[in-house]
Amino acid sequence: MQMSPSSYVQVKDLVIQTHIGAGEHGLAEQAIKQNIGVDIKVFFDGRQAAQSDQLIDTLDYAHLTSMIQSTANEKPRHLLENLAFDIAKTLFQTYSALQHIDISLEKYSVSSHRHVFRFNSQFSK
Repeated sequence: MQMSPSSYVQVKDLVIQTHIGAGEHGLAEQAIKQNIGVDIKVFFDGRQAAQSDQLIDTLDYAHLTSMIQSTANEKPRHLLENLAFDIAKTLFQTYSALQHIDISLEKYSVSSHRHVFRFNSQFSK
C-alpha cells in the first residue's frame, strides 16, 4: 500500500518560561521570566515509526518539549519572531527527518491591559 510520507507530531498549550520583551516596557518585561504559550506541529516522514512501533523511529514528545524550553532559556530576547526562529533552527538541527514546522507563540501582556499577543510562522527545510 502506498502511503503519504508526511506525518506530524503536535504539541498544544505548552507553557514555557523565558525572558522576553521589547518597546517601552521591554526592560521590565525581560527582568522576570514570562510564560509563553506554544502550539507546534512538526512534520516528518512517519512511515518507519508506523512500521516499527518504536519510539526511536519517531519524535519523542518529551524530548521535543524539553528542547523547546531549553532553546527559550538560552538567552533573553526582544521578539517572539526571534524565539520562533531559534526553536525551528534547533529542531531542524536535531531531527534530520523534519520537513516542516508550524509554530504559534502567545505572549501575555505584563501591563494592566491584559492583552495577548500571538505570533505564527511556518518553517521548511
